[in-house]
Amino acid sequence: MEQFKCTATSTSLGKCVHSKMFDQQCAGDMYVGVVYRPPGSGSLCDLSTWNENGIIIAENLLDPRDLFLDDEYIYVSETLNNCLMRYHLGSTEKVVILNNVTVHAIALNKEEQTIYFSQESANKESINRIAKYGQAEASVVVSSDHIGIIYSLLAMNESLYICDRNKNRVILWSTIEQNFTIIAGGNGIGSGPGELSAPEGIFVDVNGDTYIADTLNHRIQLWKNGATEGITVAGNEDSRHGQGLNELHRPKAIFVHGETMFIADNYNNRIVKWKIGDSRGLVIVGNNSTEAGNGLNQLNNPTSLKLDSNGNLYVVNSGNGRVQKYIVDNSLC
Repeated sequence: MEQFKCTATSTSLGKCVHSKMFDQQCAGDMYVGVVYRPPGSGSLCDLSTWNENGIIIAENLLDPRDLFLDDEYIYVSETLNNCLMRYHLGSTEKVVILNNVTVHAIALNKEEQTIYFSQESANKESINRIAKYGQAEASVVVSSDHIGIIYSLLAMNESLYICDRNKNRVILWSTIEQNFTIIAGGNGIGSGPGELSAPEGIFVDVNGDTYIADTLNHRIQLWKNGATEGITVAGNEDSRHGQGLNELHRPKAIFVHGETMFIADNYNNRIVKWKIGDSRGLVIVGNNSTEAGNGLNQLNNPTSLKLDSNGNLYVVNSGNGRVQKYIVDNSLC
């Protein structure tokens, strides 16, 4: 398979007015990581399904890690090729917008029209910002003094939600005041309700409640706004991993639509749809054997996922070097 090297070339659903603790509601078009009912996706229901075979949006990638969507483009971080790329929706042609940089997490601030990304350099991580369009130099927003490895972040107005894997916590960073508040974890590594273990994915709703892919505890934790402990909403409370529909194995990403969670169940090589309050989920992408594969109906090390405004699912199929789209079918709704 041909590998492409990067060369320089010239969602998050809804537009949110955001202060530190979500003092206003969402209205308008699209925003990654904020859950409400976006335009066009209201037809999703418990009977919605997604096509078994994914459509390849991008391929021949070296360790793709994260993605986000806007109205026109899909953005993908390619870690081992040290670049951030943009694809026009409906096309496999790519534009490299950032090169020679080890990029992990990426997020769009729609109000600023800027992209935030976590960057690794000399075994240290920082969060940087670059204009969505144009070739302006990136500027450091959060230095390595404050954070460890970051695989998931959300950008809203003057705030960043940062999932800090190394420090086992989620923080809310003010880009104006240049300080942060711990909103989940921060009590050391562990499996208790107030602890996290190497979390890699987050999703924040309009109430400021945070859903966390608590990766090495093999569970999804819900931390209510202002809470000091989390609630297990998917996986086992005792942090056991497994292959059953009531179990997860190193979940790495979480997306929430209404009362339904979509989970990248990484070591089980599947995407699980899990209704909040249920004791088990449903496999919607990947096979029930949990074995990795390179077929269009299989996954290998999924690391990120998003829904677009129509409910179509996009997955970073990292081990296969691809990004795939799964078309939603709401005919039974």
